[in-house]
Amino acid sequence: MKRFSLFFLIVLCVLHIIQGCKDAGTEIPVSASPPVVQDDSSRFNRDVHPILLANCALSGCHSGSSPQAGFNQETFAGVRAGGATFGTNVIQPGDSSSSSSNNAVGSGIMKMIRNVNNPFGNFRMPLTGPYSTSGLPDSLIVKIGKWIKQGAKNN
Repeated sequence: MKRFSLFFLIVLCVLHIIQGCKDAGTEIPVSASPPVVQDDSSRFNRDVHPILLANCALSGCHSGSSPQAGFNQETFAGVRAGGATFGTNVIQPGDSSSSSSNNAVGSGIMKMIRNVNNPFGNFRMPLTGPYSTSGLPDSLIVKIGKWIKQGAKNN
């Protein structure tokens, strides 16, 4: 009987060791929540268009059938078409700077909203709306600049 008990004990130990080796490394960790995917892209429809509609594409400004400077900001096509002042250079995909006085370098819209090399004098757009006295806050300007820097896509 002693022999049987010892044999049984050895078999149990061996089975336990084998099972432990078999299970080692196969456990899949379970996370409490899925990983967060950071969307660092800037989108016209989500980030830029709401700013333009609330501050630029207002009645008597850059909207309607006779927008100021021929620059209708109600649609993506209107924004990309530009107007009389900068033409299609109002948005230079990839170049959100406003540092050049040459209309062909730097995005014209950034010159107007930052009042840097503004061809019309010392004022910041928009001229009407909630930011008419202070100009657009930097947080909104950065969103527009980021969209231009990322290619000014219709997204």
